[in-house]
Amino acid sequence: MSHHLSAIHRLLAETSMAVTSIALLLISIGLVWVLRRISAGEWFNVTYSGQIGDVALTALVLVGVSVLRNLESPLPAWLGSATAQWIWLTACFGLGLLALKFGHRPIFEEQAPEILHGFVIVPGLLYLVTTMVAVTIVAGAWRALAVEIIILVFWVVLVWIDQITGRADQTTYHAATGQYFLFGW
Repeated sequence: MSHHLSAIHRLLAETSMAVTSIALLLISIGLVWVLRRISAGEWFNVTYSGQIGDVALTALVLVGVSVLRNLESPLPAWLGSATAQWIWLTACFGLGLLALKFGHRPIFEEQAPEILHGFVIVPGLLYLVTTMVAVTIVAGAWRALAVEIIILVFWVVLVWIDQITGRADQTTYHAATGQYFLFGW
C-alpha cells in the first residue's frame, strides 16, 4: 500500500506500470524526435544511450517502483518526505543546468532537443534513477538493487560508446553520416 508514501513516490506507486513506462518513454525518447523534426527539419536520434539507454533507465525506475509498492514501513524522512523529494528534484534540475552550461556548445547555441534534454530529461531521469536506487537500498531489496546496478553499468557503457564514436553530438554525427537511427538506419 502507498498510504505511507508522499509526493512523487506516492504518484509512482499508485500509477500503473504501463502508464509510467509510456510517460517516461514519451518524454525521454518521443519528445526528442518531435523537437528534432521541428528544429532541424528531420527525424533523427543516433545515440545508443538516448534510445536503448532510456529504455533501460525506464526499466530501472520500474524496478524501484515495484520496491516502493511493496514497502511495509515508511521511508526515512531524508528520502520519503515531500520536502526531501522536492529538494532532491531541485538538485537534479541544477545538475541538468550544469550539463547544459558545460556541454559541447553554449546553451543558447543548442537546439531545442538538447535544451529539452538538459532541462527535463536529465533532471527527471536523474531524480527518478537516484531516488529509486536509494529506495531499493533502504528497503533492503538486494536482488532488485543488483538488477538496478547492472542496468546502470549498461547505461554508462552506452554513454561511453556514444562519446567515443561521436554520437553524443547528434547533430554533427547525423550531418556527417546521414544516419537517422541506430545501427546504420
